[in-house]
Amino acid sequence: MGSDGSIDANLILCEQYMSIVMTRKMYSQAYRDKGLHAKNFSRALEDSATVTANLVPKNS
Repeated sequence: MGSDGSIDANLILCEQYMSIVMTRKMYSQAYRDKGLHAKNFSRALEDSATVTANLVPKNS
């Protein structure tokens, strides 16, 4: 959960930082509702948003 949103945001926005912020806003409540630790959410964002940003040609 969370990784698909950040990959899509990277492709659409072509901006790594915006994909992290938007994905955090979209999925943070879902992680809280399921009782998952914030550390897991941070790791999911790191593993998806920052790594896939390099695959988008016009990304900053």
